[in-house]
Amino acid sequence: MRVPFYCLFSKLIPTQSNEKGMVSVNYRQTGRELVLRPSMIKFQAPEWSEIEIVRAFDRPSPFYLNRPLITVLEALGVAYETFKEYLDGAVMEVKNARWDLEQAGRLLESFGLGASFRLSSIMYHLHKLGVPMQNKDPFYKNLMDFAIDHVLRELKHHARIPIPGHTLVGVADVHGWLQPTEVFACYVNQQTKQLEYLEGDMVITRYHTPSHLFLFTI
Repeated sequence: MRVPFYCLFSKLIPTQSNEKGMVSVNYRQTGRELVLRPSMIKFQAPEWSEIEIVRAFDRPSPFYLNRPLITVLEALGVAYETFKEYLDGAVMEVKNARWDLEQAGRLLESFGLGASFRLSSIMYHLHKLGVPMQNKDPFYKNLMDFAIDHVLRELKHHARIPIPGHTLVGVADVHGWLQPTEVFACYVNQQTKQLEYLEGDMVITRYHTPSHLFLFTI
């Protein structure tokens, strides 16, 4: 499947080279070419030619609040009750995960637990097969106990509260398609494998400070 260039991003952080930043796939380029903006060049290191791709953003990530972001949003006028509502909902979902395989899989996937062993995928498949919960099994019980304790600590100490929505990364509009204050966003739905174009309210942030947080409607 060919993903449009605005949907696939990689983070480029060479260990000893002179460039750093986000790059994207551009199907108008031919051959094996990497084009960098001048702002990506941090210092000169002509003898270093290796590239390290830290991560390829080929799918949207979950969106979470955290302490710095909550502080900024409160300063911008978001009411405390809003955060409390999402926090209470998150705690309830964590507790319910103990009794439902699908929710258990969603919990593990959302907080990146057991990814090396594809535990969330196993949970989803067991749910689809109609396998009953294994709460009496010592291994499964310990697994869920550790997972739930970890997530509750994340909620308590880091305010890592899941919010309905997606986290997308982006690049500058180097082709000049957009007007000032315009944003274009889409992602590949992992279920249908089709592009979905986002509309509605969007938050764009670089650092968790009021001057680097912008609200858009697209």
